[in-house]
Amino acid sequence: MMKRMILTTAAVVALMTSMAFSQNANARIDAIGSPKVDSINLTDDVSDVFAFPSEVAKSTDMAQGVAGANPANPGYVYASKSIVGPLCLGFLFNRGDVIANSGFAGGYSDYYGTASGFAFTPGAGTSINNDWNIGSQSTDPTDAGHLLLGLHLSDVINIGVDLFREASNYDINSTHAQTVPGGILTDKEEGYRNYSALGFGAGADLKLGALGLKASLAYVNMGYDAQMTFNRTSTVAAAPVYNQEISTLKSTAGMYLPIALRVSLPVSSHLLSVAGRYSLSSNAFEASYTPASGTATQVIKSDKNSRTVMGLGLLDEYSVAQSTKIFMAVILTRTANTTTPDPVDMDNTEDTDYNTYMPITSLGVEHVENNVWKFDKIYLRAGGTKRYGWNSSLEKGGATDIAESDEPTPLPFSWRTGVGFVVGNFDLSLSMNPDEWNGVYFLSGAGPEGTAGLVTLTYRFGGESSPPSTTDVPAMPRM
Repeated sequence: MMKRMILTTAAVVALMTSMAFSQNANARIDAIGSPKVDSINLTDDVSDVFAFPSEVAKSTDMAQGVAGANPANPGYVYASKSIVGPLCLGFLFNRGDVIANSGFAGGYSDYYGTASGFAFTPGAGTSINNDWNIGSQSTDPTDAGHLLLGLHLSDVINIGVDLFREASNYDINSTHAQTVPGGILTDKEEGYRNYSALGFGAGADLKLGALGLKASLAYVNMGYDAQMTFNRTSTVAAAPVYNQEISTLKSTAGMYLPIALRVSLPVSSHLLSVAGRYSLSSNAFEASYTPASGTATQVIKSDKNSRTVMGLGLLDEYSVAQSTKIFMAVILTRTANTTTPDPVDMDNTEDTDYNTYMPITSLGVEHVENNVWKFDKIYLRAGGTKRYGWNSSLEKGGATDIAESDEPTPLPFSWRTGVGFVVGNFDLSLSMNPDEWNGVYFLSGAGPEGTAGLVTLTYRFGGESSPPSTTDVPAMPRM
């Protein structure tokens, strides 16, 4: 027993110290084929907390960490604890994805390129650059922090709120002096680049008889503000006077409004779930350049960019036996990215690009065996996803509207596999592609050959006080 606890503790420490943060998938959801509508799980799981803040009041008295080798999905860390009475407090750390998913990052990147290539008029005086320059392009914020508050009012009413922030801040203060014939030239650069998203979300989880309902709404304000000032002074006699120049780039609009809803109804051995996702976002930017003296500040403005995402999914969660479940899902999603100039005319049309997946089919299976060797439970999982998608576009504002579309294209079937081990209050799950199994890395040291694997570690405080999303089969499993 002591040896087992030492090995388990060592695995916990190794996993937690290597934890990275990101997307809303753990090893369980990944292994059964990711039955999701955008970021919404179609089956109950701890990772529901990303879309439904009310999960903090259900999945409480626990901590879960997810690590992955793939930079696009390196994981997250979540914990929640009952505080006083029905009040629960939780936190969630993950790689920031709101700025990217809302289209704000793409709008910024495009306009940074536009401003860099724009022919601003230089000033009459002498300066260092004589051109717009705010330094290198900012990268997306790498981390996001969520503060979660929940109320477990009863087994049929759970409420939660989510306060979160993504940010990256960079200050520049550089002085460089060089000796030249007759004196010293001193160049000074001062500036900053601030990139952030601040949001508030709220949600509820209700049981209306046999019907289960989860709903949430969030609002996110996103912003970018950068300024760089260049100045040169000279002690050289009769040298030209160097004038200060200032460059800026900032957002003039940035919002994101996601709405999520999931309804579940048990019918005999089936649990039927329908989920919908809708989000609306917009952004706009402007750049300015104040050159050396003699010319006024020049300002250029971007077109308005907007993004709409709509998705709908249906899941049949079929309990074949006491220990086995099959997950069958059909999902439809459509994303529209629109660029609107001011004004819209023959030479400046409004352009919309669509990305459609219809259908996305997902099939998964999960089987549990109790009391195997020294494990309380062992889960075996497998799943896969098949997608059909196409791109289309619409141009409006010219003499006639122009619509174009690709032919629907099937994407290769994506298979996943996974296992889960339960020992006391510890749950450990792994997922990866079928051809990547190369031993369990924390035991063999070999690790998966590829980069698609996820490892999820869950710990429950004080025993089985866990919510419906983490109880035994045939209710929702632990991971």
